[in-house]
Amino acid sequence: MSNNANTKQDVAEDERQQYLHSKFFIASSEGMSNSEIMELILYRAQLNVRYTG
Repeated sequence: MSNNANTKQDVAEDERQQYLHSKFFIASSEGMSNSEIMELILYRAQLNVRYTG
């Protein structure tokens, strides 16, 4: 049961990051709030740490 919940959470996080990524390239950083920009930066940094460590 918890694996299913983790999968749904992972999917939701991936969808959120895809949304932010596309919003950044379509609207540029001027169309994004500071918190959205920080979320995008921190997510990318987390991926780098997760896959290199």
